[in-house]
Order: sequence, then structure tokens, then C-alpha cells
Amino acid sequence: MFAKRSEIVSRIPVLAGLLVACSAAAAAITLHVNEPAYELTLHLSIVFGLAISLVSSAKSRNLRFVAAVFIIAGFALYTVREIRLFPITLLYPAEMLFSQDLALTSLIAWFMTGLCFVQARRENAVIAVACGLAIFGLMGTLNLNAELLVSFAVYLFASIYVWAYDNLLTRQDWVPAGQDKRWLTWGRRQLGPAALLFVAMVVVAGGVGNLLYRVSPNLFPQIPVGASSWMSDMSTEGRGIRFGDEFVVGNGSLQLSERVVFTVKADYPSLWRARAYHTYDGHSWRGSQYNQRFLHATAKEAYVIPGATTLQGVRNRQRYHIVEVTGAAIYGAAHPQKLRITDTPTPMHPPWQTTDQRRPVLPIMTDALGNISAALPLLPGTEYEVVSVMPDFTPMQLSAAAADYPEWLRRQYIEQVPLPCQAQLTDLVQQITAGASSPYDKVRAIMSYLSENYLYTTKASPVPKNRDAAVHLLLHSRRGACDLFATAMVVMCRMADIPARMITGFAPGEYDSEEQAYVVRGTDAHAWVEVYFPGWGWVPFNPHANESLEEQNLSTLLWRYGQFGLVIGKMARTILQVLAVAAVLGLAASAIVHPAMLRRWWRQWRDGHQPWSRLEKQWRRFYKIVGLRLDAGSQSATTPAELLAAAAGQALIPAKVYPLVSKATEELYQLRYSGQPVSASQVEHQQRRWGWLTKRIKRARRRSQ
Repeated sequence: MFAKRSEIVSRIPVLAGLLVACSAAAAAITLHVNEPAYELTLHLSIVFGLAISLVSSAKSRNLRFVAAVFIIAGFALYTVREIRLFPITLLYPAEMLFSQDLALTSLIAWFMTGLCFVQARRENAVIAVACGLAIFGLMGTLNLNAELLVSFAVYLFASIYVWAYDNLLTRQDWVPAGQDKRWLTWGRRQLGPAALLFVAMVVVAGGVGNLLYRVSPNLFPQIPVGASSWMSDMSTEGRGIRFGDEFVVGNGSLQLSERVVFTVKADYPSLWRARAYHTYDGHSWRGSQYNQRFLHATAKEAYVIPGATTLQGVRNRQRYHIVEVTGAAIYGAAHPQKLRITDTPTPMHPPWQTTDQRRPVLPIMTDALGNISAALPLLPGTEYEVVSVMPDFTPMQLSAAAADYPEWLRRQYIEQVPLPCQAQLTDLVQQITAGASSPYDKVRAIMSYLSENYLYTTKASPVPKNRDAAVHLLLHSRRGACDLFATAMVVMCRMADIPARMITGFAPGEYDSEEQAYVVRGTDAHAWVEVYFPGWGWVPFNPHANESLEEQNLSTLLWRYGQFGLVIGKMARTILQVLAVAAVLGLAASAIVHPAMLRRWWRQWRDGHQPWSRLEKQWRRFYKIVGLRLDAGSQSATTPAELLAAAAGQALIPAKVYPLVSKATEELYQLRYSGQPVSASQVEHQQRRWGWLTKRIKRARRRSQ
């Protein structure tokens, strides 16, 4: 049994509102998870489900079975998401293995998708909307950024519209008997009240929130971050943190551990260097281990770092105590000269063990990048001492440094720039360094540009796979963590003809006055830059933003930092893609379920583009305006002549206009039924005449009111 046409039409505004609301909720996830297959599957499922609901409402059916399949499959695969097999990887990408909240959000999204198939029943809409609200609640704790705020605004407006229009359907009894229920017209009219209510909610919520924050900031404590590893730089093994040979940048939201990694007693605070990288491919850094060599302990059981004994500067003695497994990397301030292992619980085997059992000796390796590492992982309890020579210079001395670099240095640290950066960042780098006369001045100009024009956040969205990470930060997202800031600075320095490389390690940490040591935690994991100056060697620079994303309000974020165009453009592209997919799926569903309806739509569209069809619409529009003023007994008039006679009988057409209307009607009949060939210009002339008459009647109606 088919439902009435008016009942089917009455569901279209609700389903359209649900499409926008559910797509916005899905976008909250897909903007965070960089998985195109997952994004496409989720959005297509929502569109297809709502299209099926529209078709099933025409047949008075409710596809509970399909909804049950989606919900059960989503829950079943959620329980076994650690198994990386298809279709588990499609519904729960690899990134969700590291975040329980993100996986739970995806489960709710598939539950919402299943509900899209049973929207033939009006009461199911509120459950789908509630699922979207739960998604935003969880995503807000994971990655609260500008895209999420815009998505939530779109979702909130669509939800208000669905609620308002559904309430109109509930109260449809107030419509007078016999009056046509123009559901689509009423659906459009609900957009205004929904927009006003949306603005009121945003203003009230924002005002109350700001007031509470100003009255008592303690009501909004900082939520501690998770205890997983820093995804961009470190891989986890058990509970430990390990620096790898590859440094991947722009992986999205960072969840840094609060656990203590090591403590260090030092003469001067510094950046504790772990690894250096020189090769950049657009998404990751690598450091080839060339010229790697084993170091041999001296008589005093100290390792001497080759090439460091001639460095001049301030000596900085550091004593490290490892608290958590950090792999084999030996940390130290730049530039290490000597290393001595004082205590280690690592099992010793000959010939790595000296005759003095109190002073075990580990095999230590170094390479041309200055990386120092042990042959075995340093277990908790390991203690070692590093003596570094920190460069002692003044800005004037670095400004006077020559720009004469050896060929091997240029080849490895200047010429190695990906093609996307060369194509898209050349003009920007030239603009930034235009007023700088020396390499040091260029470096300072680049650092200042990054500090003043970009925002720091550990909750940035992942860099798209088809986009260079440095280009993404500088030209698109304009926000990120230290990995993106350091990457952008190294790339721009190289494009400015200055040797630079990427460094990872830890920030100084928090000083403990009782222990007289710096306590370094996982949250101190950091990335920075080293720049080469002839006569001074590699000098560390720490690029950073003056302000963080979390400190900005929405207006400052959108206008001052250029996020408005980015967010609106991304949302517009997503909406256009969803609408295009909805059109294709709607046509496909119509062709499968009701091909006669599709053929009828095609004939109506084809006939509507014929000249006579356009002319007929024009005079029907004119007489519709006149006919709306007739009483119920005259509504049987259907032809132009009948409508003209009925209107003349009640003096509804002004006396000055009546002769023109009568003449136009006569010419219309002559053109249509004379049997003579009619040119396109004659038809267009009649269209313009009936359009002018329509305007005259409208003006007359407004004056009479």
C-alpha cells in the first residue's frame, strides 16, 4: 500500500534536516580521522539510508532489518577492532586502536547511520539527533578545534529545524479542512524561526559560559591529557617511550604522557637532544646512520665524542637518571663532548664488562648527525653523565657569520626540499626574508613570522596524505604542535639558502628545588631546529607560537588568524560533496524502487524546457494570482478565457489593465491554435507581456490591501 503524496512530501523537510545534522556529526569524526575510505563509507551510508527512508515512506514500510544489520555489525566489529581485517579496518581505522574514546565515537556514528534507514517513522528522528549530540560530546574532549565548532553549529541549526518542523507535523490539525497542505512551503518558512532560535541559543549559551568563567575560572579545570605516547614522534613498546629512526609529523591530536621519563641535574637548563634528522619527504623525517661508529671508553671509563673536543663555549655537566624506558637514545645538551655511564641495571656480557664490576661499560655508538645511542635499551635506574659545550655567541657574531657552505653541506641540508614546498612556498619565503641581510637575520625573521601568525595546539587535525606537512601548516591550517612548527622552519630556512635540520628530544622540564634536578615528563617531548653557521657549528633554535589555540575565542580565531575562509571552504566542499552524492543515490534508489517515478520526473523536466511550456507557466502564474482572489464557487475556472471572465465579473482586474489582459489572451489563443508556424521571438514576446501583466496585478493587490 502506497502512502498519500502529501504524506510523502511532508517527510522531505525532516529528512533534509536530518541529512545535514547527521552529516555534520559524521564530519566531526572524519575531520579528525585521516582515512578517506572511512569518511566516504560513513557519509554515503547516511545519504543512502535517508534516501531509502524516503522511498520506504512512500510504500508505508519501515526497514528495521537494515537498521538492525548496521547496528549489530557496528557493535560486533567494535569488540574485535584489534583484528586488522576487512571490513573491520573500514569501520574502525587503525587510528582508533590508540583511542578508546575515538572508537566509541565511531560506534555511535554507525548506530546513527543505522537509524537513518528507519526514518519513515517520525519518532525515530529524535534518536538519530541524540546520537549526533553524543558524537560531538566525545569529540569535544578529543580535538576541540575550529572545524569541530563549525560542524557543531551546523548540526545545532539542523537539529532545531527538524524539531520545529516535526512539531508542525504534530499540530497539523489546525490546518482548515479542504485547504491544501503545502508542506514544502511551510518547511522553507521554518528556516527563519529555526535560525532565530539557533542564534538565541548561541548567544545565551556563550554569554552564560563567559560569565561563569569570569566569575569562577575554577569551574573549568584543565582536563588531564591521556597517558598514551606522542604519536608524531615516538612509538610505544609496553609502557615505554622510544625515539625511532623515522619522525612522522602532522599525525593529528597528540596525547602526551604525564609520567616522568628521566631526571637530570645540570649546570644550565637546556633542550635535551635525542636525535637529529636531515631527510624530509613531506610527511616524515629520516636520519641515515652513515659514518656510524662504536666509541671506546678511556682509562677513566669515559667516552669521547669525535670532533667535539675542539668546540668552544660554555661547559654544561649533566647527570641523568632514567625513570622510564626510553630506548637506546643518549640524551644531552648540545654539543656533547664526553659521556660516562655511572650505573646501569642492563645485563652485561663480555666483552662489554670491565674488570671493575662497579663501573659497567656499554657499547656506545655515534654517527655524523651527532646522534648518540647505546647498543642496548637503557632500563629504569640507568645513570650517566654528559659534558656538553654549549655555543656561546651574541646575535652580532652570528649576523657576521659568512654564508660560505661546503658542497656536501649544501647538498644535504639546503637542496633537500620537496617539490610541493618549492612550488607553493617560494614567494612566501622571499616575502618573509626580503629585508634580512644575513643568514641569522633570515632565521630570526622566519621565527618571528611563525610566532606571530600561527597558533600552537596539540589538538590539530591530521595533515591530509596528499598534502605536504609544511605547506599544510603555512597555507592552510595555520596551527599545529612543535613538530609542524619545526618542520616549517627547517623547510623555509633551506629555501632561504640556510643549512638546517630537525631535532627531537625533550624540553628542560620542571625544576625540583629539593632534588636540585629537572624533572622531565612525557609532556615535555619536543621538536626544534638546528641551523649551521660557519665558525660556530650547529646552533639550536626553538620555534614557537606566541599564543595557543586554546586561549582564543571563536571570533579571534576566525578573523585574526585567518581560519574563517579555511573552515567555511572546507564545510562548503563537504556539503557540496554530500549533496552530489545524495542526488546520485536518490536517482539510483528511484530507478531501482520506482522507475516509473524517475521517467515521470524526466518527462516533466524535458517538457518544462520547451518554449510553449515556459509560456504556459507564465500565464498560469498570472491567473493563479487572479484566481486566488475568487470565491470558492468560481474555482472551477481553468482556461485563460474562463479565468478572465470570472475575474471580470467581480471587477478583480483594474479597468486600465483589463483591455491589455484581454488582448494578450486573444493573441495567446491565436498563437496556440491558429495552426501557423510560430517563431521563438513571438513566444518570448508573449512571455514578457504576461510577466509585465503579473507585476501590474501584484502592484494593484498591494495598493488595495
